[in-house]
Amino acid sequence: MPIEELATKWLRVGHLEALDKSLIPDVAKNMIDSLAHPAWDQDRTYTVPWQSGCTGIALDTSKTKPGRAITELLTGPDLRGKVALIGDWRDTVPLVMLDMGVDCGSTPRR
Repeated sequence: MPIEELATKWLRVGHLEALDKSLIPDVAKNMIDSLAHPAWDQDRTYTVPWQSGCTGIALDTSKTKPGRAITELLTGPDLRGKVALIGDWRDTVPLVMLDMGVDCGSTPRR
């Protein structure tokens, strides 16, 4: 369940305590605008993001050729046992879908 769903449920039933922002001044100082006012906690009274950004792919081009597709990274015989994936499906599944030509920003029609 995404954190926004959990946060909304916990706020609704009173399970969250307001943050003492005087103890975490760097949070407000370093918060990027796109994360400052989420729908579930408009003033960041109860929550702060623990990370932002995107997952990337890093290759040591002195040891492998650049520009390898996800499928090749996962199935290439020369890379067996040498590729690690983040264990969260939200990072790995979209990469595989993109490699398959699936537009992750659209909803399939039935």
